[in-house]
Amino acid sequence: MKRVLLTNVRPDLIQAPYPASLVDPFGERFTRGQGVFTLTGHLHAVGTHLIAQNLQAPSVVLEYPTLDDFRAELRKGYDVIGISFWINHTDTALAMCRIAREESPGSTVVLGGHGVLNLEEAVPSAAERKALFDHVCAGDGVRFMRELLGEDPQAPVAMGIFPLSGALPPWLLPYPPGMIVPILSGYGCPWACSFCASSRFWNYRHLEFADAKALYAHIQRLLGIYPRVESFLIIEEDYFRYPKTVRELGKLVSEDTSFGGLKRFGFITETSIGALNLYEPDEWLLCGLDYAFIGYESKFAADHGLRKRKGDAIEVFQNLRERGILTNAAMIVGWDFQTPENLPEDLEHLAACRPTQTQFSRLIPYPGTALWDSLKEEDRLDLSVAWNDYHNYGGSMRHKHLTPEDIVGFIEGGHRHLYETLGPSLLRMFDTFLNGYEYCRRSNRRQLREDRAQRFKQRLRIAFPLFKICRAFAPNAKVRSLAQDSEKRYCELCGPPSLGLRVLAEVMLARVAAHQLTRALRPSKPRTYPCKRYVYDGRGGADGRPFRVEYDRPNLGYTIQQRLGRVVRGRINH
Repeated sequence: MKRVLLTNVRPDLIQAPYPASLVDPFGERFTRGQGVFTLTGHLHAVGTHLIAQNLQAPSVVLEYPTLDDFRAELRKGYDVIGISFWINHTDTALAMCRIAREESPGSTVVLGGHGVLNLEEAVPSAAERKALFDHVCAGDGVRFMRELLGEDPQAPVAMGIFPLSGALPPWLLPYPPGMIVPILSGYGCPWACSFCASSRFWNYRHLEFADAKALYAHIQRLLGIYPRVESFLIIEEDYFRYPKTVRELGKLVSEDTSFGGLKRFGFITETSIGALNLYEPDEWLLCGLDYAFIGYESKFAADHGLRKRKGDAIEVFQNLRERGILTNAAMIVGWDFQTPENLPEDLEHLAACRPTQTQFSRLIPYPGTALWDSLKEEDRLDLSVAWNDYHNYGGSMRHKHLTPEDIVGFIEGGHRHLYETLGPSLLRMFDTFLNGYEYCRRSNRRQLREDRAQRFKQRLRIAFPLFKICRAFAPNAKVRSLAQDSEKRYCELCGPPSLGLRVLAEVMLARVAAHQLTRALRPSKPRTYPCKRYVYDGRGGADGRPFRVEYDRPNLGYTIQQRLGRVVRGRINH
């Protein structure tokens, strides 16, 4: 039987305006520039794991290998090598193709992922492309690999059991434990935004991967494998655009008696203002929404034809916040309708939405998208820009009214403005949990008054120490006052803190102070993670996962933390 190697690409650190890791979206984007309150975390390569779990051939998945890691793995012998990459990873992906040709010349090399939209631009010569790789997978990777291997492409596709992700402030735990498990709902998006590479990759169509009953059954299975999981990440371009699935799954979960319903279940997903407006606000709570990543884009976007942005953003964010639902507002900078004069108004409108977290990014044209084609026709692409600069702060677009320096300055200023006026995201998060607890306790619906309220109360268990930390390390008097108000409200809703919580608050304050001193003496570098090797050979792990995890060079600090964690959990369980 043929052996398969599937890998993603280890991204270079970005340098503008300061070094950051694209492997860590929590620190690099969502809580950027928040000092001791900046989170650090990690995500996994879901696509390659899904393919491996749906092949009969034995497979290995590499996550974020260095070129040396990749070279060493190739020497173990593989018949098929699949490399998944984003557009900003193009140069490294092509370097990996060259290494594959050198180390394993008899192997079949396949390129996949959104980066394949870029191949004709990056390698114009068809002969050179043929020399570098054998196939391009632009679409369903499971079906493609099955056909390539001579397996049945029509066989049922199993729901993936993926590794856990997580994020925490580094002073709490330097290596965040897994708290979030992905679950795949669908691919593609019919909104067809001109800039969106992922939508273009699926030709602006939506492909349902799992209906509500399949999602519910898989949630039950995953809770058996990962009993301590905090949230599910429902992978979908705009989940709330599909009311049938949302409402059917919400009903199944809210009426569940097998795992605790809304006490145990909550999810994170991507969505839009337009899609959220298809529902009554309480429906968001009843279906289990914990955190919504929302395409805010710009205050002015709907007026300039962006359909998914239609609606009152401030009202939608307020309704989410008062129900305890966390939000991430994704704003794009560099539209033709944005100018140095109206950008401050755009930022103030975003601040009025009071998102829990924010992603700012420059408007980036990707090859194959309508935006790329129109800019190319207008001669507004700087094709000298390197592919590894196609990240949130880079790209090749010549903007009408803004320079790249204007945009990067606005993004950094935007993060700073939200931090200094709304407070750190950790404060906003736990303040939102207080909202949810208060709202659900007053509800006439049993699922909210009992189940969802209990979930919020559980999440508030360490709120008191965090409010104390926010007061002590606030960037200014305004934020200190916000933290004090939240602490007071916590005591009113949850009662005075116990002696144990007060002691924990002092311990955590000391840890934060020590972390801040350490960083002052020895500035931190962006977190990089060692290459992980996931083996799919039919044996799997003891906990029901279909893979085993191996490290060639495990990080010593991570190893120590994992072993201590196992000891503590063992003593708690006994």
